[in-house]
Amino acid sequence: MTRLAPFAALIALALSPVAAAAATEGLSVSMREAQGKALARDLCSNCHQVAPGDAVASTLKQVPPGFVALANRMGMTERYLHDFMLTVHPPFKAGSRMPDPKLREDQASVLAAYIISLKRR
Repeated sequence: MTRLAPFAALIALALSPVAAAAATEGLSVSMREAQGKALARDLCSNCHQVAPGDAVASTLKQVPPGFVALANRMGMTERYLHDFMLTVHPPFKAGSRMPDPKLREDQASVLAAYIISLKRR
């Protein structure tokens, strides 16, 4: 059994941060999505439409895309969303940029899970 330990470690390292976070949290997919939606409403709804039918409260000149639109961009993945939310965001237009939300790993994981759940299947 101990001969398999190195292989188990390699498998654990190969897991994406999103999958690793889900495994360590022990949450079901629907639970992660529900937590992500609640967090999004708290942190993101000042600028983004978080869920279909939600009012957009943004006072920005150019309203950022809603989460349904983000989820349905060509090639969008949960991993990309996760990594994007953990990095400093580049300027999108002269003088404008999304502020760094300063998320923890687990927060980025549940937000990404929620956003990607909005993808049309």
